[in-house]
Amino acid sequence: MSALLAPGELVVVRLPTWLGDAVMAEPVLHALAARQRLRVLAPAKLLDLFPSLPDDTERRPLTADAPERARDYAGARAALLLNGSFRSAFLACAAGVPLRAGFASGGRRFVLTHALGGAKERGGLVPGRGAFGRGARALPRPFTLACRELAGLAGLAIERTAPHLVPNPEAIERVRARRAELGLDAPFLLVHAGARPGSAKGVPPVQLARLTAIVARELGLAPVLCCGPGEEDAARATRAALWSPAVLLDAPAPGVAELVAWSASAAFVLGPDNGARHVAQALGKRTLVLCGPTDPRHTDEHERTTRVVRVPVECGPCHRERCSRASDVLACFTRLPDADVLAAARALARLETPSGSSSIEPLARS
Repeated sequence: MSALLAPGELVVVRLPTWLGDAVMAEPVLHALAARQRLRVLAPAKLLDLFPSLPDDTERRPLTADAPERARDYAGARAALLLNGSFRSAFLACAAGVPLRAGFASGGRRFVLTHALGGAKERGGLVPGRGAFGRGARALPRPFTLACRELAGLAGLAIERTAPHLVPNPEAIERVRARRAELGLDAPFLLVHAGARPGSAKGVPPVQLARLTAIVARELGLAPVLCCGPGEEDAARATRAALWSPAVLLDAPAPGVAELVAWSASAAFVLGPDNGARHVAQALGKRTLVLCGPTDPRHTDEHERTTRVVRVPVECGPCHRERCSRASDVLACFTRLPDADVLAAARALARLETPSGSSSIEPLARS
């Protein structure tokens, strides 16, 4: 895109809807911000992820009452569409944006000037189908890579490939005040214990409680459980199943800015393969990921401070929101060997604190 745009021209970036994908798009935002004027369109909560963007960046929050419109793209020389919505591509086209780069999915190729199609593979479990497919499917690949490929198609070179987040100073102060209120002055283990009701993407509370106790005891860290808004029931069930008392951040559940600040304050992070793990990884935190129904190839650009534990099961990876098994429900989580989780925790604990990380406090043991 740098060869196609003059410096300072306006570029609209439509961020993805999901937290993890938005984090993985950060290197593209960083590269664009160094050269162009930016207008960022995203769900309101996700705009809190990037306090370090230039002051002249225009942030437009999208809500159910205020969805994106053609005027959100007005005056732009280019639109980089990092989501999969047909509406976004159509609106950019309707606004007369000359360069429209996006993923060639959802039938929107014909309204894009630069469309990126993914590679295909045969065999394996089709995400969301729950049955082995005979036809080709999109080859799973990290979203960071997909964003770089799309930017490259439009002429933008991405020098820094790993996402990097900076906590909001105001959110850090709020977290420090909350820690003082809770008497939480020692290094702690942050556990992502939230999940949408009935979702297969969250670790079953009894399983997560057992693994939390194992990791916390090994590292000598007090567990602090967190969740997103609407995910409180799963987090409360995990706390109830723990062998010892634990802090639960549920009144209220942290917003995105506070999640970044809590992650930055943690000595170690444990949780499933969700958006919050990408926040921790982008902060340089030691992060132990429990991978269940998600295909690990979607997120296999791991930092040296990340370890992923998973177990192959006959029905996965399925990417289903609800587990379809009649028995041995969520086997992808419940069969995770305690020994593998413990070994991963020990390996992470031996790492030196990475240079340039956002670590505020060291591990209790290393």
